[in-house]
Amino acid sequence: MSDIKISGQNDLSGTRKAGNNDNQKAAVTSRPQSDKPRSDTVSLTDVAEQLQSLQQIVVNAPIVDQSKVDALRAAIADGSYVIDATEVAQNLLKLEGQFK
Repeated sequence: MSDIKISGQNDLSGTRKAGNNDNQKAAVTSRPQSDKPRSDTVSLTDVAEQLQSLQQIVVNAPIVDQSKVDALRAAIADGSYVIDATEVAQNLLKLEGQFK
């Protein structure tokens, strides 16, 4: 897996690595001050590219699953939707237990 390399405007001596996990490695390097115009570059790791791709998929996904909403509406309308009060209570208790 490759490191994220950033070069550009900061005057850092050497290279700095951040994070303890292999997926969080990043190297920052800089060039000495000079009269030449600088160009900043960023290289993403494979994991960062995957996360960016997944983020785009989530952004483009619909917020509401309309087919599920329609199915629930139809079940409520025809009386076939049954609520199990015991199951609802157990799930609420389980959720409450996760906050402790």
